[in-house]
Amino acid sequence: MFYLYDPRTNISTPTNYQELQGITGLTVSVFSNAKRQGRKIRPINCYITNGVASLKQRQAWYAAEVYPDESWLPLHDTIGTYFVSNYGRVKRVYKTTERILLPFRVKGQGNLFVKIDGVGIKIGHLVARVYLRKPNPEERIVRKNGIITDDYVSNLEIVTLSELGKRTGFKSKSLPVLKIDAETGETIDEYRSAREAGRENYFSYQAILDKCNGESKQSGPYIWKFERDCEPGNELGGGFI
Repeated sequence: MFYLYDPRTNISTPTNYQELQGITGLTVSVFSNAKRQGRKIRPINCYITNGVASLKQRQAWYAAEVYPDESWLPLHDTIGTYFVSNYGRVKRVYKTTERILLPFRVKGQGNLFVKIDGVGIKIGHLVARVYLRKPNPEERIVRKNGIITDDYVSNLEIVTLSELGKRTGFKSKSLPVLKIDAETGETIDEYRSAREAGRENYFSYQAILDKCNGESKQSGPYIWKFERDCEPGNELGGGFI
């Protein structure tokens, strides 16, 4: 078994060549060479590793990721010296060097965290605190695109508990996803959520979300879309609501 490593989130996901071909349309030799040489698979912005990559390798890949117009502002009221990026990366600055901190998830799911002075804190809260404002106890931070690991400042919004209830009270927390044949437009399968689609297809659920949200190019024999964005039987025929 090998894994996809996402350098934007520090998340490793088990996968196989068949599923990678289905998502990207690339050949096995491309994946094999990329894995051997430690090169990124550009269409999905991920690396392939034999087993979970070492801590040293993950730190290198995560730190090397380039974001357009990334900026850094200081995080105040801490013992150590920390800076937070508008893309949700956090670094600690020492006297003669600095280190970008690897994010982590609790029990492998949910929000991304980093440790600040030894305490795990949600990255989204740090970004909001530095670039927006600190939420009060009656407010929550939501992601506009629904991706819980996307802590880019423009994707964050501070809302009241009342507003949050209005937004989520009449819709499912998980949006159904369709797996569509790119050539015929036929729906091959349906899933209750991007997480289920990723799990059933041995692929990163975030990669599925990126496809559905139009953040990465659709390629290969399958197209992924939220069910709400398609008219039944007309997935490729301009059936956007």
